[in-house]
Amino acid sequence: MEVPVISTSVGCEGLSVADGGQLLRADTPQAFAAAVKRLADDPELGRRLVVSGKQHALKYFSWPAIGQKMLACYTGVSGDSG
Repeated sequence: MEVPVISTSVGCEGLSVADGGQLLRADTPQAFAAAVKRLADDPELGRRLVVSGKQHALKYFSWPAIGQKMLACYTGVSGDSG
């Protein structure tokens, strides 16, 4: 969606993202409000998070990326090397 993301630790668990890299992490209502304010005060931070988050999503969660992982899994299970 190309919007900066704020998530709890549980919400982004298993996504291999970094706080301040692809998103802002906030685990309390106060921290979440502070993260929203931080984005409102620093539009460039929001732009950086959008770019980095989109690159991360495309690299790991796009259909082509998922398809490659599925093919590798199926190939491994079937024993087919080619």
